[in-house]
Amino acid sequence: IHAYPLAVGEDDRKIDLYISRFLNVDHRTFAPPEEKRQTVEVSQVSLDNFFSKLDKKISLIKIDIQGYEYKAVLGMRRLLERNRPVILMEFWPWGLRSAGTTPKAVLDFLKLVGYQTMHIDEETGSLNRLDSRLLGEGKDDYYDLFCTPR
Repeated sequence: IHAYPLAVGEDDRKIDLYISRFLNVDHRTFAPPEEKRQTVEVSQVSLDNFFSKLDKKISLIKIDIQGYEYKAVLGMRRLLERNRPVILMEFWPWGLRSAGTTPKAVLDFLKLVGYQTMHIDEETGSLNRLDSRLLGEGKDDYYDLFCTPR
């Protein structure tokens, strides 16, 4: 495993990252309306570009990027179509909306590139079909998704 100090999105450019003072896993690409955050400029890459010269198959992608998941999957379309990796994704409808997209856009894109998406039930560990409650409005409503190629 190699770690790189990069953000993942739909293209290669500089973006602002809003830093959480309270939780080191809650930095975001949007300004939370309820608090003032310091920003830092970071380099963003698309995974299509980042892995374009790598001659290895990518078999698993884990995504938990505070509502920026749609931008990330847009930037890995070729990788998804070519490698067909399994995707584990945190799905946070409120965060997606706050970052300027919709939960439906994420699910529609994954379907478009040939993925089926299941909800991982935290209590039982079982995989379930998605239902409309996963498109909820609550700030604290988030879910883990298991996405596999069809």
